[in-house]
Amino acid sequence: MIDVWRWHNNTLAPVRLASPAATLNDATRQLPHGAYTTFRTYHNRACVIGLRDHLQRLATSARALGWRGAWDETALRTALVQALAAFQAPEARVRLVLDTTRCPGDLYIVLEPLHPLPREVYEQGVATITHHLVRHAPNTKTTDFLAQQELLRRTMPPGVFEVLLTDAEGCILEGSSSNFFAVADGLLITAPDETVLKGITRSRVLALAQEEGVPVHFAPVCPPFERLDEAFITSSSRGVVPVVRIDDTIIGGGVPGRLTHRLHTAYNAYIARWCEPIAPNPR
Repeated sequence: MIDVWRWHNNTLAPVRLASPAATLNDATRQLPHGAYTTFRTYHNRACVIGLRDHLQRLATSARALGWRGAWDETALRTALVQALAAFQAPEARVRLVLDTTRCPGDLYIVLEPLHPLPREVYEQGVATITHHLVRHAPNTKTTDFLAQQELLRRTMPPGVFEVLLTDAEGCILEGSSSNFFAVADGLLITAPDETVLKGITRSRVLALAQEEGVPVHFAPVCPPFERLDEAFITSSSRGVVPVVRIDDTIIGGGVPGRLTHRLHTAYNAYIARWCEPIAPNPR
């Protein structure tokens, strides 16, 4: 069940797609090219983590594509509330697509039911594979990358949770739909800001690591991966997910590490405290 809405001149209207869509990507392929951001809801579709950050990143990505407009955040929040109120699922994954081609400035709100990951994923960790791909302009989220992302996902072997993108030296930069972190010799390692998408959840985890007194080293994570004590990925929809295998290399004895658990717990506590209402503040 996918709902699509078009927000045009501060007016919200449902969109009927040309073909049925089963996922956010299915729907996005049928929309105009542009910039996008994706996040999840909490508390019966009423709250989001870092909505203003998502909107700012969406605007920044759209400007990189030549858009020079602006929106009324209060009106946009009201449109989001209206679309989510009509959505028949306990929680939603939300994708905002800003048209920069056909009718620049039109915003599409795409909703799919959120299916939270099983607890076992966080308790046992996941397997990943690497693939050589360096994103052009990694700090912009544009819909043209979704085709590559979908192709990578469709070719993943059974049991693999995420594809990790590597540079020419085989060093891990980020996931195809996530940011990547590793732990080695007491350091939390993640690729430099200019080489990856500066994910909203990544930023939160880095701030939490600082609060926890964890030293951070900004660098691609290079082989051999046997040297890693822990690894995890982050995204807005999934939070902090432990990684226990990269290609054929077992990480941390095949179990999630202590720092990963600490940051997972800290991030969940952050959500409980700072999840913000989508509805605009009354004046």
